[in-house]
Amino acid sequence: IKGDVHDIFIERNTMWIATYGSGVYKVTKMGEQWDWSNSVQYLGKEGLSDRVFDIEKLSSGELLFVSDPAIKYFDADNKEFKLYKQGVIPAYFQVTSIHESEKGFLYLGTFNGGVYRLGLNDDSITFFDEKKGLSHNFITSVQEDKDGLIWVGTFGGGINIIKDDEIISLGLKEGVLDEFIQS
Repeated sequence: IKGDVHDIFIERNTMWIATYGSGVYKVTKMGEQWDWSNSVQYLGKEGLSDRVFDIEKLSSGELLFVSDPAIKYFDADNKEFKLYKQGVIPAYFQVTSIHESEKGFLYLGTFNGGVYRLGLNDDSITFFDEKKGLSHNFITSVQEDKDGLIWVGTFGGGINIIKDDEIISLGLKEGVLDEFIQS
């Protein structure tokens, strides 16, 4: 595998590896072992991108790939990547991370544009940035814990927790060892 690995998604006997510089690798499991010899690499010429930041499987079954310049999904029937269109996806800021919450929201972390929360059922949109309390606008990761809190990693501002519309920031003062969160 060439390029920096940004995400790994495993479902049953398939592993997808997102990289910065070498697209995505799809590896299948044969028995108890991963079959690297028959792995498939998807790049820009295959309709994805050479730079893939995140992978997320939605409750609808769509497997999303955050790439530059767009979010794409894998059409398994046609074995091709297609543009994902859901509500208002920010076009000005590069999306860097994605997460579907248990409450039916799609959280999009961006490069210097904060976090967008899109309602998958009602097309609502809420925007979180430094002006609204985020510690930094460069978002590297978005995850949800068992209590429904959204954890946001930033590149330079530590960690933020979003609970409904409230933001709690955790940085060096709160004991976070580094404010450059990679995952």
